[in-house]
Amino acid sequence: MRKIVISIFVLFFVATCCAATNTIKPYIKSINHTCLIVSNMDKTLHFYRDLLGFKVIYDKSENDPAKGKQPALKLRNIVLMGPNHYKLELDQFIEPKPIFSKSHSIFKVGYNHIGIEVTNVDKVYQLLTKNHVKTYSKPQSSKKMGYRFFFAKDPDGNYVEFLQHFGKTKDFMEL
Repeated sequence: MRKIVISIFVLFFVATCCAATNTIKPYIKSINHTCLIVSNMDKTLHFYRDLLGFKVIYDKSENDPAKGKQPALKLRNIVLMGPNHYKLELDQFIEPKPIFSKSHSIFKVGYNHIGIEVTNVDKVYQLLTKNHVKTYSKPQSSKKMGYRFFFAKDPDGNYVEFLQHFGKTKDFMEL
């Protein structure tokens, strides 16, 4: 009987360990950062640092020689720290020249937007429009989601959502 119990325990332990190795979820601590390739670092810094209040924590120009299939790179790399230790990395390629995409539709496949929670969405909207930031929408409410929001564009046309929770906020899993 003892051998059966030990065998069942060993099988359970091995099955549990093997199942855990099929996913990397137990090893992920957090989402560390988002990186945007920008066309004009000064305009982008004005938006994220000066208007949104992100702090520059790293600023370096890099010249990397060609390696294998990777061409020689000349770029400026800046990392900004936002609220709750959110890091936004900005890269401006000097060489090779960046590839511009005319597809800035909010409905395109791939990266869609950065969401930033604010305390007063209407004041943020007023401040950004006063500073000639392009907006996709005026502030609107979603009672289903429990927040008020609007979308704006950074200097390269990347969408940034500003949202303010009100009442009881629903988790995506509760919808």
